[in-house]
Amino acid sequence: AISIDAENINLSAVPESGKQTPSARSLQWLETIAARISPEILASPKAMQEFLAQRLILPRFGALGNADIQEKAPGDLVTIADREAEVEIGRALRAAAPSALVVGEEGVFGDPASLDALPAAAHAWVIDPVDGTRNFARGRADFAVILAEVRHGVTTRGWIWQPVHARLYVAEL
Repeated sequence: AISIDAENINLSAVPESGKQTPSARSLQWLETIAARISPEILASPKAMQEFLAQRLILPRFGALGNADIQEKAPGDLVTIADREAEVEIGRALRAAAPSALVVGEEGVFGDPASLDALPAAAHAWVIDPVDGTRNFARGRADFAVILAEVRHGVTTRGWIWQPVHARLYVAEL
């Protein structure tokens, strides 16, 4: 069963065996949501993480070529999935909260000064689109999409979504 409401999104499907498997996803349903980036997705960071992981990150999981992986610094990898997901997550967050500062890991690497406004921002979002990039690049399931909400320099909420494991961790002040 696939359901959505403003507070929760469940992307698990129940196959004929009756056993729930997180890997059985409805991409058609996700594309329908993608066509309008619904208010439900924008209103729920959890739903947005799940949606964007399905649309941008998981299609590249286990399918990266050498040209899709680069080294930002020795031992620090970045993939095309990191970059694309950060752009899309940032776009969705700006649509939901136009006055909020959006800071992403890959953007900060390219422009460290972009981090300077974070402590003074009334409202900000911090994105790590693929935490555990080395695992992701090697086809290992232990990676996550991380999103944090910051208010006046204090992290007030955070979400860690592990799309392959279908695990979500949430922390709030």
